[in-house]
Amino acid sequence: MRRLSDSGAEMDKVHVYHSELSGKPRFGVIYGDYPTREAAAKAMRALPKELRTSQPYPRQVVRLR
Repeated sequence: MRRLSDSGAEMDKVHVYHSELSGKPRFGVIYGDYPTREAAAKAMRALPKELRTSQPYPRQVVRLR
């Protein structure tokens, strides 16, 4: 979250969710709301390099658990 904030990201677009994978807790970070998967992918390519190293990928909100 600190790297995201330090990157100049608009923090009001950040959402954090909690889930479990194989019984282990994990957290996900969502940034922004995009009308299409292509729009989200374009926005990801525009992220600063230090954020792209976290290997972001587009997710549909309905697919989050």
